[in-house]
Order: sequence, then C-alpha cells, then structure tokens
Amino acid sequence: ANTRLQLLAMALALLGWLCMLVSCMLPMWKVSGMSSSSAFLAQGVFEGLWVHCVLQGTGDMQCRTHGSMMSLGTSMQITRALVVCATMLGVVAFFVALAGAKCTTWLDESATKTRLATSAAVCFAVVGLLELVAVSCMAHHIISDHNNPLISPDMRREIGLSLYLGFGAAALLLMGSSFMLCASRGSDRLQFL
Repeated sequence: ANTRLQLLAMALALLGWLCMLVSCMLPMWKVSGMSSSSAFLAQGVFEGLWVHCVLQGTGDMQCRTHGSMMSLGTSMQITRALVVCATMLGVVAFFVALAGAKCTTWLDESATKTRLATSAAVCFAVVGLLELVAVSCMAHHIISDHNNPLISPDMRREIGLSLYLGFGAAALLLMGSSFMLCASRGSDRLQFL
C-alpha cells in the first residue's frame, strides 16, 4: 500500500511541477480584455514573467521579451525569482524521490530510502509553498492595481490563466508532498489505497 501511495505522491508532484512550468512559460499572468469599440482596432494585452504580448483585433499577436530586469516591477522580479527557484528545486526533489522510492533498486538500505523519501517530501512542500507565494504575490499586485483609482482603466489588468494554473500547481505539489511524507513513514494504518 505504501508503494502505491508513494507512486501516487510522485505522480501528483510531477503533475504539479509540470503545471508550474507551463504557468511560468505562458504569457498570461496579467491580462486585459479587448479594448475598443471597433473590433478591427481592438487589442488585448497579455503579460507573462518573460514576455509581453499584444493581440490585435485582426488576430495577429506580437510578443516581445521584457527588457532589462531593472525595468520590471518589484512584484514581477520577486515572482520570477521564486518561480525559477521552485522549478530548480522541483527537479532536485523529483530525483531524490526516485532514489528514495520503494520500487527502485538503486539503494538497498531501507532507512536511507526512508530518509530520501522524507527529504523529497519536504522539498516538494517547499516547491509548492514557493509557487503559492509567487502566484499570491502577483495576484495581490494585480488586484491592488485593479482597485487603484489612480491607475487609468486602460492600464488595469486582471488575473490571467497562468495564475490559476499556478494555484493548481501549488495544490498538487502540496498534496504530493503530504502523500509522500505519509508513505515514507511506513505506517501500516494507510490501507486506503
């Protein structure tokens, strides 16, 4: 039962990490609706961690990378740093989880595998928390700007798909971490799988 729980935990964490990666790459952290009375002149704006895109009413999309790191706002810089750290730590956590998995034969000693699986669970939890803080920071910034009367309506942005995907990724990573921790403890009371 614990081996199946461990495999489920690794699958959830991997799915969460992949969702986090997709969220990181999509240019849909901040979005604006199509603005103009004419469909031909309308344009939507999509901002991601790495690029800024404008969608014309004609269907053409033009994207450009963010210039200097210094030209980005503080919340964008913090979010980028957190997501990059989470992504790299997620890779390490997955390989540690593989080494500590009960179904692998890389290591023979059960105590070492248990320590590795517990370490992987902690790493997955940290990755999930880093992702949660990153998307929460950006969501707070977007909502604050949206409700700020000093910012013109044309410059206001809304929460984009990437943030929702990021929240889902954090949830999957934290669930995977919890299941991995339960499985690594080797409790016989976990007979529900």
